[in-house]
Amino acid sequence: MTLPPSTPTRAPRVTLLLTTYNHGPFVAEAVASCLAQDYPNMEVFISDDASTDDTWARVEAAVADYRGPHTISLNRNEQNLFLDHLPAIAGRLSGELVVIACGDDVQYPQRVSRLVALWRQTNATVLASAARTIDAQGAVTGHHRLCDKPPVLTLEGFLKTGDNPTCFGAGMAWHRRLTDTFGRLPPGSRNMDFLYPLRGLMLTGAAFCNEPLLDWRRHGGNMTLVFQQDDADNELDKLQVRERNLLNKMANWHGAIEDAQRLAQATGNQAPLNGVANAAVQHIVQLMSQWRPVRHRLAQAKVGIY
Repeated sequence: MTLPPSTPTRAPRVTLLLTTYNHGPFVAEAVASCLAQDYPNMEVFISDDASTDDTWARVEAAVADYRGPHTISLNRNEQNLFLDHLPAIAGRLSGELVVIACGDDVQYPQRVSRLVALWRQTNATVLASAARTIDAQGAVTGHHRLCDKPPVLTLEGFLKTGDNPTCFGAGMAWHRRLTDTFGRLPPGSRNMDFLYPLRGLMLTGAAFCNEPLLDWRRHGGNMTLVFQQDDADNELDKLQVRERNLLNKMANWHGAIEDAQRLAQATGNQAPLNGVANAAVQHIVQLMSQWRPVRHRLAQAKVGIY
């Protein structure tokens, strides 16, 4: 899709992408918060990944009487695509910038406007903000990614730690050059909130808004593995989630090498590839040293391969 370029006087087209999956109890509030955005040139694209509860009926009810300024696009997958959900709809999004939203969270009205202003100031490929955390009932429980001082976001820093404040999927946005350049995630890589910030840093950089722009909800059914590990009922279940998390991280670093190779082939610049590959190997070795005792304990319990 060819988009008209944004200018200082023309607001860039933005897609606020609301993804839903079995978010029935929360999705009406999530939709309402997206429709209440104060940004003027925006598409609200709501995409459901074959929910098995009443999420889709609630989505349709929530948008039925909308007469506001935003364009609404609806998509319902016939089968659950999970990791292939975003790649399957990427070509249908009209925005120069894509702002992600989740069907169990609440967006503040100024979220899109704040992120667009940050993008215009920095030309970053990936952006994110802090969030306030809430529970299933909406009670405030704290904050996430709120920094004591403005973070310094560099590729070198990311390669040392594998993390920075933009590694927050529910609070993320990206310029479409990211998906145009790299396409879908490498096979086996689960975490866009790792690879998208890395991809952004390899392009024009990353930027962070140190202000809560959404309520991030924890409710017991989250997909976040750290939450699942904390919520596990017993030590064996915790170990299994811990193993999944470590294997995901190894796959992410392996995927980082593939991304850097793809960029090197496209640009002819090998320098990022060498830096990413060297860092990735070191991280994979460290992660394997953490994984081995976990796998040993699970094997002793006759779980998985033993």
